[in-house]
Amino acid sequence: MEWASIINIVLGVVTATIAGIGITLALRKRTKQGPQKSDELYNHLRQIGVDVYFPSEPTGQEKIGTGLFSSARSISLMGVKGKNTDRINLIGVSTQYGTNYFLDFQVESPNLGIRKPNKVFLKKKKLRNNKDADISWKGDESFSMSLGVDFNLEELIKKSEFKGILEIAPEPKHGCTRIRIPYVLPSPELFEAINLIAGHIKSEF
Repeated sequence: MEWASIINIVLGVVTATIAGIGITLALRKRTKQGPQKSDELYNHLRQIGVDVYFPSEPTGQEKIGTGLFSSARSISLMGVKGKNTDRINLIGVSTQYGTNYFLDFQVESPNLGIRKPNKVFLKKKKLRNNKDADISWKGDESFSMSLGVDFNLEELIKKSEFKGILEIAPEPKHGCTRIRIPYVLPSPELFEAINLIAGHIKSEF
């Protein structure tokens, strides 16, 4: 066997070992940090007037949105009372580089099997000589149009100064739609914007 082949094999083994160690450390860190983020989120939502609660036992909805990643796990699932949003699922996705946390705002959507919408994404483009961003929606044409003409929603998003990625993902098998954003303690404006999106989902899906 040539030295080049031996070196490539050794490098492959070392890389795989390092990746395995990285994932193990990320999972351990998630075990410690996850509950802290859950408590932090719960207390924050209560402080801004959102009536959230922890279900007394598993509901099955905590698994929604975790199937695409083998290392994705639900940290906690909270129910929401009196809002268009039905539940909030705190999800941790671990890789060898660490753990990223997301919030999935779940909205009951019983007509997804009929409507069959595609995903929708929020697009923000900074305008020249203007501190406000140009907001648009890409993906499912009909739903993007509905969101695009909601100027109250646009104003709330601008006021919230939200800078992350917002994805609206239908889950026909589960009869719900997820509004996913990176983990953040949502401002009242951001939560209300997401709640408006949830209202559009309930009226169309």
